[in-house]
Amino acid sequence: MVPLQALFLGLRHHADAHSAIDSGQLREATALTTAVVEAIESGFALGEEVNPLRSQAADPALGPSRRPKPTLGLNLHSLWRDTLPGDDMQGEQAEPMARRPDEPRPQIELRMSGAASRRPASRATLFALSLGHGCADLCSGALFALLPFLVVERHYSYAAAGVFALTASVAHAVFQPLIGAHGDRREAHWLMPTGLIITGLGMGAVGVATSFPLTLIAVAVCSAGVASYHPEGARWARHASSSRVTADMSVFSVGGGVGYAVGPLVVAAVLAPLGLHGTLVIALIPFAAAALVGVALRRFRLQPMVEHRRHGPAQARSSEWRPFAYLVAMVCVAAGVSTGLLTYVPLFLVQARATSPAASNVMTSVLLAAAAAGTLLGGIAAHRYGRRVVLLAPQLVLVPAIALLPSLSYTAMIPVVVLIGLAVNANMSVALVLAQEYLPAHMGLATGLTIGLSGGVGGLIVAALGLLGDAAGPSSVLYAIAALPLVVAVLATKLPRPVAAPPGTVWSLRVEAES
Repeated sequence: MVPLQALFLGLRHHADAHSAIDSGQLREATALTTAVVEAIESGFALGEEVNPLRSQAADPALGPSRRPKPTLGLNLHSLWRDTLPGDDMQGEQAEPMARRPDEPRPQIELRMSGAASRRPASRATLFALSLGHGCADLCSGALFALLPFLVVERHYSYAAAGVFALTASVAHAVFQPLIGAHGDRREAHWLMPTGLIITGLGMGAVGVATSFPLTLIAVAVCSAGVASYHPEGARWARHASSSRVTADMSVFSVGGGVGYAVGPLVVAAVLAPLGLHGTLVIALIPFAAAALVGVALRRFRLQPMVEHRRHGPAQARSSEWRPFAYLVAMVCVAAGVSTGLLTYVPLFLVQARATSPAASNVMTSVLLAAAAAGTLLGGIAAHRYGRRVVLLAPQLVLVPAIALLPSLSYTAMIPVVVLIGLAVNANMSVALVLAQEYLPAHMGLATGLTIGLSGGVGGLIVAALGLLGDAAGPSSVLYAIAALPLVVAVLATKLPRPVAAPPGTVWSLRVEAES
């Protein structure tokens, strides 16, 4: 029962208990109270009537599929009116609103109000969150770049380095959904600056620890800090976004891509003169980002909530788990494509084209830079031309472009790699927005599963491709990667427009209005 309705019922029963009051006084009190309720109703404009559940449920003319579902909007006058005894009842107790034994229990569906209250869009907050995302992922990329230094200076084996990489991947995959689910239950904005601080502590400890167990713990702590940032960072980036959701979320996503690409460069620049103790200098980066993100969030949360009236019906906040499962599968396969290219294009150049490791790393940098630009352009294109276009078109470009790589020389590969980079991450911001809209009441969990699982499954795909490369040669790996975007495209065709998508969302080269 709606709490206000319970209050009015209590007032009515209290009035019935004092039957000594004459009818004139009761009518005068009733008229006065009704006038107050009408004033409150007109002053707050709290929406539609929710109380007549019994009449709706009992009407045999309305089938279960046509029965109107109540919303969470409130009409205070109707709540009070329905709890008052009618004039013809002459002081008798009204019939209680009991549910008949054969009557189904009404299912109240949570909805986004047509007049949602939210804070104004904030570009400053969005850029601060994107910068924090970049600093978190910089440390994530730096962890993998530290592995050669650990092998040389600490004399760890390749197997030990593999354990470090596995620990980082597992921490990302496990912690992100758990932290996202925690943020769904209660506001957890503090996880962003705290996660960055934990990231810095773990990063600094990696270079200081002198034993394998301590180094492993430091890697796990650093990865847990990075995982703490992503779910809440994506949630608050969505809060700070304007009506251009996919374009604004691409700003948040591109920060992570740039940070991940810069991480190895920072490691090379800092650790070359300082050795592993240079990780203490790298740790200052997430510490500074934690302060910036904390200040930006504080200012954003102090902004007053404003009412944004949306044209069109209310939007359901029910979870769409089946499309979300297709989306997660699509993102996991797409992660296999991007991670496979970053892993095996340099190896192909070294083994099949006899290029130096430095030259192959240049190609990796070209791919990462193009991928960062593609993330931003994909969000803008989705807002202008439709989300489905961005989900499908880049995959159709990737298939022939990747298949062409084994037949090209190093110089001829550069423009093709740029094209591949622009396409490979174009759907990243769209996928993140879709995850939040398929599970609008579980945004943190949706983000954690999407980002966390994609990294783990992408790593497994890359491992399987390595076995293929050992058996059939480096060219076969690139041909296998070229086939994966077709799987991504097939999964993308199964994604429907989210029910919780904002009105006016462009889906397929046209605005699909709310029906």
